[in-house]
Amino acid sequence: MVEGNTNRTVASTNMNDVSSRSHAIFTILFTQAKFYTDMPSETVSKIHLVDLAGSERANSTGATGNRLKEGANINKSLVTLGTVISALGLTELMLNTNQVIIFYFYCYISAISPADVNYSETLSTLRYANRAKNIINKPTVNEDPNVKLIRELRAEIDRLKELLQAHGQDGISGLGVAEETKMTERLHQNEARVEELTKNWTSKWRETQKIIEERALGFRYEGAGIKMESELPHLVCIDDDVLSTGVTLYHLKDGMTYIGKEDVNFNPDIVLSGPGIEAEHCIMESIEGTVVLHPIAPLCQVNGLPVGKAQRISQG
Repeated sequence: MVEGNTNRTVASTNMNDVSSRSHAIFTILFTQAKFYTDMPSETVSKIHLVDLAGSERANSTGATGNRLKEGANINKSLVTLGTVISALGLTELMLNTNQVIIFYFYCYISAISPADVNYSETLSTLRYANRAKNIINKPTVNEDPNVKLIRELRAEIDRLKELLQAHGQDGISGLGVAEETKMTERLHQNEARVEELTKNWTSKWRETQKIIEERALGFRYEGAGIKMESELPHLVCIDDDVLSTGVTLYHLKDGMTYIGKEDVNFNPDIVLSGPGIEAEHCIMESIEGTVVLHPIAPLCQVNGLPVGKAQRISQG
């Protein structure tokens, strides 16, 4: 899953025709959910990509009016960020205190100019970046609490099974009848809890997958009907069987998509049947959203007209 927020403003100064007049932030939220060794696994990563506007000197940029105010605000925010970087660099020194420790992963990239007229700006930027070297990264795994609980319950189940098995084999584990009964009940409770949590987790991600697929195809309810849209080039096949109301959507992959009948000597990407369909019927070539039909069969038609050469296909 990806979510982003970009609000970038540019304007012309003496140093740059498209000078950044604001900082831009793009956030990527990545969630990985899968079954690993027959157990739910779910981890989350959040990445903030920040494009910082460069520091400015008014005599170099020639900024006046609103541009001058923007430059002042840019410098002010960069100074504040520098203070934050310095504080994060001291985090390691606070480990033995009661201060709150912030866990994160950090990467800083500086853009500098090779021109001698920008010597002072380059030196200032390098000094600024050097402070970031004092930051010590302490990444942690962001895990779903229920998945963590399932893993812990599974470990407890395995431990209880080993104890009960050892008691049943040699009778020297030191377990009394009451303690064995209590342990067996606890084992069954944990197993039931794991089954319930796993079922809920699986159901949640099935629903999420369904939502993602519907967004990709653009399903939208309109009254009693469903409108289906897709940003990708696609074909819609309406079943010609009068007893069927089936509609199939085929997305066209980048490059060549082969269309035809199922045949021992030909394996088309899209399999069609019915009168007028040849084993090797046609090829749909998709390049950056532009689709061209390359006919193979003599009965290949577009809008009821025979096609004897390559023809670009348009919406509708």
